[in-house]
Amino acid sequence: MKRIRIVLLVTASLGLLLGLFWAISNCSEPTLAAPPLKYTFSNPPRDTNPISYLPVITCTLATTTTDSLASEDNYTYTKAVALANYTGLALSTGDEGASVPAEDDWFRIDNATVDSIYEVGVFPDKTTNYNLGIVVYDADIVQVVDIDDDTSNNSASVTFPADTQGPYYLKVYQISAQCTGETYNLDFSKTPPTPPPVPAGQDSYESNNNSSQAYTLPVQTSVTLNLTFHDTTDEDWFKLWGKAGKWYQVTTSGLSNVDTYLEISGITTNDDYSEGYASQVTWQASNDGYYYIKVTNQVNSTGSYDMTMTETDAPPTDPTATPANPSSGSDSCEDNSDFEDACILAANKSYTFNLYPPYGNVDNDYFKLWIKPGFIFECTTSDLDPGIDPNMIVYDQNQTGIGGNDDIKEGDLNSTFSYYALYEGWLYVLIGTGNRTPSDISNSNYTLRCDRKTPNEATETPDSEPTGTPTGETTPMPTSSSQTPTPGATTTAS
Repeated sequence: MKRIRIVLLVTASLGLLLGLFWAISNCSEPTLAAPPLKYTFSNPPRDTNPISYLPVITCTLATTTTDSLASEDNYTYTKAVALANYTGLALSTGDEGASVPAEDDWFRIDNATVDSIYEVGVFPDKTTNYNLGIVVYDADIVQVVDIDDDTSNNSASVTFPADTQGPYYLKVYQISAQCTGETYNLDFSKTPPTPPPVPAGQDSYESNNNSSQAYTLPVQTSVTLNLTFHDTTDEDWFKLWGKAGKWYQVTTSGLSNVDTYLEISGITTNDDYSEGYASQVTWQASNDGYYYIKVTNQVNSTGSYDMTMTETDAPPTDPTATPANPSSGSDSCEDNSDFEDACILAANKSYTFNLYPPYGNVDNDYFKLWIKPGFIFECTTSDLDPGIDPNMIVYDQNQTGIGGNDDIKEGDLNSTFSYYALYEGWLYVLIGTGNRTPSDISNSNYTLRCDRKTPNEATETPDSEPTGTPTGETTPMPTSSSQTPTPGATTTAS
């Protein structure tokens, strides 16, 4: 009896399984809950909108339309063209009456200036022939600004700051069925970041506190900079492009409350020269390339100084060399009797010179001052020894006379001249007396000061206007009887 029950149980189980198999095999195939994902954002297909994946809009062309960037085929970000100002762009091209899809135009910004503001606008030529939208992506094709897709405005624009160097991608596309082809224009502008204000006491070459921040000196034969040590830890770094075989000399001067130390990285150094706290280094460039100049202050103080760099084909003459047989009464800038040997002046500093001729006869003192556009440079004599009546002539960088002055006003024998700089380079100043030789040549001192001012700082014009280029005996010119001095290095007034 037990065996019969087991057989019946097995038979019933098999029947149940067969019934269940029949029910499953006769059921209809279930429908998937959602269609499989067909597209991915990183590689949108050409016939879909990469933002919403809706079918692109078809435009019926009102006129035969061509695209000024047709050869670029920039319909996807992988073929984006450089962002610039463009005209004659088209999203739909073809013959009049044709119905064609409105494709996208892609543009890119490489090497963006960080913190600059970029502004891009797109404008249909016929006002309503397109209804344009614009969107910006970063290097990973991630949207970085809100999309301008306002359907009530046919044009579009975006403004965004560059947080990185990019690249950035911009897509221009049609956002509504209002589309008749023809062309549109793209306008692009960049606003550079606003430089931070220069803190009080800093010079205009900061921050240049290490080699990576070194200020690049201009490529020219000579340049003078007005500099400061704005705090006790300040270092001033510069670099210049040296040319193999050329000689270079860097000199500090006009020191105020500082003691400079000069270093040409890996080549030479100098602390003090010419019995003072100023510094000077000279070297010959062994190869083309950048040479780094480091200036530090040897004392725990703040203050100012000037730095001059010159480039020559031959080694500079020893700055301590004495001109051949000069008179002992000559001032520190002699012999500066011509343009070639003009003595360098620093702006906003007073110097005392004299008209004692180093070789006898007549003394003509030539000076030069480095000027820059936008500033007024005013040179004036003062503190004349009794019997001294100087005359001043000013020349430009080509040694062409600009003008001059004899007496500031009636009864004042000093001379003055103001010049609004229109170039960057040397301004030459000649001080002489013509044939009005002082009665006591050993007591012929005068003070000369050349101030650099902005137009707003300029003082009122003296009662007697400076004259034009002086003529006749008021013009200080070397006389034919004066001895030709031995050429020497350019002197810097101290």
